Amino acid sequence: MDWIQYNSLEEIPKYNQKKQLVYLDQNVLSEFLKNYMREAVPAFRDEYQIVYSQQTLSEIKWAGVNRNPEDTYKYLDLLSNLKAIHVRPLTDGGVIEHEQLALREESPYVMMKELDSDIEFKSI
Repeated sequence: MDWIQYNSLEEIPKYNQKKQLVYLDQNVLSEFLKNYMREAVPAFRDEYQIVYSQQTLSEIKWAGVNRNPEDTYKYLDLLSNLKAIHVRPLTDGGVIEHEQLALREESPYVMMKELDSDIEFKSI
């Protein structure tokens, strides 16, 4: 799938449907993987549009490399179960434009594979 560019948060279709975007980093995802939080995944997925970044994928990769390789799959499965979307800010000469971002509805496994292959995320 290709990146979709949005110039403001109001342009994002799921945002307009009153589903707030929520960014979860790897530390928060770790809490969801604990037994007491697993039951919250469906309700959280239904209430919010979860987004994650390249940094999240890097942290997930680090957790798998430095702790347990199976952890990588657990995190990616969780992002899939949350129906998370990859997000990245748009930049202009290294400066992040206010509220401008790009979303990509792609499997977290595909996004990790791109990171593993050292492929730069496609520019818009």
